[in-house]
Amino acid sequence: MLNNPLRLTDPTGLVGEAHELGNAAGEEQKKKPPPRIIYMFIGFEQSEQRTYEVDRNGQATNRGTTPPDFAGLQAQAKRQGVDLRIVTGSDVNVENLTTALQDASAYAVVFIGHGYTSNDQWHGGLFDSKFPFIPNQGVETSDGPSNPNGAIDVNAQNVAIFTCESEFSNTLLTQGDGNQSYIGVYSGATSGSDGLTQTGSLSRAGFAAAQQFVNGKGPDAAVKAANGALMAAPMVGREALLNPTTDKGDYVKRIR
Repeated sequence: MLNNPLRLTDPTGLVGEAHELGNAAGEEQKKKPPPRIIYMFIGFEQSEQRTYEVDRNGQATNRGTTPPDFAGLQAQAKRQGVDLRIVTGSDVNVENLTTALQDASAYAVVFIGHGYTSNDQWHGGLFDSKFPFIPNQGVETSDGPSNPNGAIDVNAQNVAIFTCESEFSNTLLTQGDGNQSYIGVYSGATSGSDGLTQTGSLSRAGFAAAQQFVNGKGPDAAVKAANGALMAAPMVGREALLNPTTDKGDYVKRIR
């Protein structure tokens, strides 16, 4: 019957309670903030992420540090409810980097890899997908460097680029007037140095900065941690490797 009174009663009182619990859970879900999103591009092969000991003749040996534990950092991020998206291999390209930089929900975009420097002879003036940043020239595409006036519009809150001379790469990015930050590496070219920073050093510095972002810290903490990793003599067993001449005077800086 349509007017059966038993259908309108709740002998246990649980229907109303379940409804209230459901509403409470829904409200709690609404209050819960979305996970912090961090993009991390790693353009170096594992062998490039190490710092190698050199012999008396200045030649690299097989003895050196292990690469930073990027997988461990991603696991830590997951435990902390952080969405750390690590990009490697052929996926490290201008198109994917542009997508990440333009993601307004991104707390940080960290790029670790090669970059063109003011020392043209180092890379032979070749355009290669491993070198997506060309300071003062533009962003590299498959056809060569793009128009430097065609800068990428950045929506991510923090951008940290760990390549040689990446302090100049901020000219390739258009950032808003808010609290967006840009972190780059000074490799010494403007002071007459070689303009280069070792790949192992860049890897350690980028890892340290990303770890700060995962922990919810800001750009200043990231810069401090990155410099600590860049300047510290890496350890092999109980011995410390001397920082190579290549990295002498190099440092990480906040541009904005």
